Amino acid sequence: MSYLKNNPTPRTANQGDLLPGQVRNSDGGAVWPVDDMQRTRRFLVLGSQGGNYYTNEKNLTKENTDAVQRAIDANGQAVVALLTQISIDGVAIKNDPAIYVLAMCACAKDEATRRAAYEAIPKVCRIGTHLMQFATFMELRGRTLASGKGFQRGLQRWYTSKNPNDLAYQLLKYAQREGWKQTDLLRAIHPPAPTPEHRDLYSYLSGNEDHHNVPDEKYGFDRVVTKSAPGFVPNIAWVEAYDRLKHAASPKESATIIAETGAPREFVQTEHLNSLEVWEALLTNMPLTALVRNLGKMTEIGLLTPTSAATQLVRQKLAGAESIRKSRIHPFTFLLAHSTYSGGRGFRSSKTWVPIAQVSDALDGAFYLAYKNVETTNLRWHLALDVSSSMTTAYIQGTNVSACMAAAAMSLVTANSEPMYEITGFCHEMKILGLSPRMRLDQAMRVAQDNFGSTDPSLPILWALKNKREVDVFVIYTDSELNHYGGYGYSSPGYGRYGHQNASPQPVVALADYRQKTGIDAKLICVGMTSNGFTIADPDDAGMMDVVGFDSSAPAMMAEFAKGLI
Repeated sequence: MSYLKNNPTPRTANQGDLLPGQVRNSDGGAVWPVDDMQRTRRFLVLGSQGGNYYTNEKNLTKENTDAVQRAIDANGQAVVALLTQISIDGVAIKNDPAIYVLAMCACAKDEATRRAAYEAIPKVCRIGTHLMQFATFMELRGRTLASGKGFQRGLQRWYTSKNPNDLAYQLLKYAQREGWKQTDLLRAIHPPAPTPEHRDLYSYLSGNEDHHNVPDEKYGFDRVVTKSAPGFVPNIAWVEAYDRLKHAASPKESATIIAETGAPREFVQTEHLNSLEVWEALLTNMPLTALVRNLGKMTEIGLLTPTSAATQLVRQKLAGAESIRKSRIHPFTFLLAHSTYSGGRGFRSSKTWVPIAQVSDALDGAFYLAYKNVETTNLRWHLALDVSSSMTTAYIQGTNVSACMAAAAMSLVTANSEPMYEITGFCHEMKILGLSPRMRLDQAMRVAQDNFGSTDPSLPILWALKNKREVDVFVIYTDSELNHYGGYGYSSPGYGRYGHQNASPQPVVALADYRQKTGIDAKLICVGMTSNGFTIADPDDAGMMDVVGFDSSAPAMMAEFAKGLI
């Protein structure tokens, strides 16, 4: 630890003092700044849509994108690799930040960075919506579809990288998003047709128009394709299913076609989407993401009831550990779904329903299944949740789940894997929260909403020392917005004073004091719940680590760190 090596009397540093290399945060507290690559990772994982208690959303977004731009300027290809890996692994709550940063890289001054960004489009923009988001972000940065061949070729690669049936599914399911239509993109960029089926699909979607930009002798096609006959339907499975549903005369006929083909909801005529028969047919093959998103609708129309077969099927789907793993759904998705569904009201709509207990229970179980299995370390854990007022007003990426509620849920996941743990709350004083891994997620949330006071992240360590707790790993869940007012009643000789309050030392100092007095080489993990660019861990201390947000591999990574393996 660089500070302790260079300063033989560290206990003179109070919460309000700056240590070498520290800066003031937006509430005046002393924190370790995060470098641009770390800020880029935080932005990719958490985004900055909701802002936080102290910094408004506009400024926070500007701070993040400025840091991302500096990282791109320094090593754009590394940024492309980072955002691609985060997107593929499903680490982030949403894919939007990765797509936005990909657009930034595609507009970089460095040609190699631009080339890497365009090559990454099919990996990051995996569905039709992602592609249209990318086009929108490029336009926001002043790049239009006519602004350069590199941009067009990058988009064309998305179309040519998919087989005809998979491409048809994406183009028909996500026909219109973000102010774009797939037909607009097709007509603007004229993607090559690596197979005759691609050519027929483009022609069908473009209104049976001529499709001119076909590969030349490489694929053996003519440069100009003759216009297809009216009513032409390509021999592609998803196109045939879509066309049949478009002409279905009744909801019953739509339900039959869905049962035969497994077509998604987006293929169904709008007027047929209030039918129980249609939704029952859709549920059979409904992907988990769509299932979670439509639970309220299926409850509202009466398909899901406490004793219905549909509810039992939902429970089975949400209990499938392997299917949840393959779906790559972020645990936060289930946390948000549980909160929204149990509340009986859509977060951004007027739709209401009476929640079914069995469905709520299944969502609760799915939350835990979404985390990778964590090997038990058999170490002694102290999980400390920041329960200061800022945690109730800092929301995770524009949702109705506060940072404090999310922190409680995260701590339960870790506690479930360890036999020796203690969970407390801290602000300017300590509180035993009474959380246990046997609690339901909604119970944990209610406990975590009991907030009070300001923020002093040193208190869990000082409290453990005072109460003779033997701890191998301290985990602090916070929004990373700590203030400089020390805690009450935990001062000791040499800590000094700040104003009229007893001032606590900084966490780095408190941890050193704990190690010295107990003889335990304790570690400290700081989990930041919002993206604000600050950390309270000493970057030079191998026994301190920062974890950003709801990374599904975070519990395993924390265990590996606790065991000294990383």
